[in-house]
Amino acid sequence: MVTIRLETHVDAPTERVFDLARSVDLRRESSEASGTPVAGAVTGLPDPGESTVWRVPLLGKRFELTTKVSAYSRPTHFRLTMTDGPLQTLVHDHFFAFEDADDPEEGTVLRDVLTFESPLGPVGQVFDRAVERRFSTVLEERNAFLKRVAEGDDWRRYLDE
Repeated sequence: MVTIRLETHVDAPTERVFDLARSVDLRRESSEASGTPVAGAVTGLPDPGESTVWRVPLLGKRFELTTKVSAYSRPTHFRLTMTDGPLQTLVHDHFFAFEDADDPEEGTVLRDVLTFESPLGPVGQVFDRAVERRFSTVLEERNAFLKRVAEGDDWRRYLDE
């Protein structure tokens, strides 16, 4: 099993960052490698229990995987769990904390914890390392895009606030 951890500081209110992080539209636009939503919640902000089927490029092939919002506590945490796809398991936790507890509008710390395992057992370790590099790059690109959107005026394209 592989775990990727990433921390991103965003100069924007926590509720805005939370909603942008769960936006299907933002994910799709953040990177071609994020994939294309093809069924389920294909736009907007998926609610708890909702699923999205993604067509994603991975190691030179296209796969479909289904993620479900399996845990939800706005604005501090949500979890996406793969319910169908090419991996044995995939769980992506998103944690949000106020940068300054006295002023929640001041900024947000976004922590991603993504855990996955290939279905190939010990033989899959090489595969897991290649996927780890790819997932790390996609997460870094997505969070950089989210940060830029949240800290500017573009966030209004994704959220009705």
